[in-house]
Amino acid sequence: MKITFLLTLFLASATALFAYPSEDLSFKSDDDVIEIDVNYTPPFTGPKRSPALVPICATYYPSLSYIELSFIYYIGDVEISITELTSGANQSYCFSSSYGSAIIPFCYTSGIFYIEFTSSLGLSFSGYLVL
Repeated sequence: MKITFLLTLFLASATALFAYPSEDLSFKSDDDVIEIDVNYTPPFTGPKRSPALVPICATYYPSLSYIELSFIYYIGDVEISITELTSGANQSYCFSSSYGSAIIPFCYTSGIFYIEFTSSLGLSFSGYLVL
């Protein structure tokens, strides 16, 4: 009796896995997402050390026209400056990293962009976005 019950329960749970799609269909695939590589170059202070953890993750969603920022830990208020390198157009935003994430509207469709993150704690990060 127990074996029949367990077998039935196993089969019911296994078929339930295939009843729902594995992806959320309201969003586009990962092919439409661009990860922005954010770098930190600390000043030279002596012998080589392990690389510093970059506390900012930036992702561009072209189909939704925005950049999503995720802050791994608190780095103070962050000023974000986005500069389009061919025309020199500049956009600036300011967020508090205590919120954990931020969304920046970004409606360009092509170009090379330099993104600079400056923290109120004195940290500076940068990255490039090529469309």
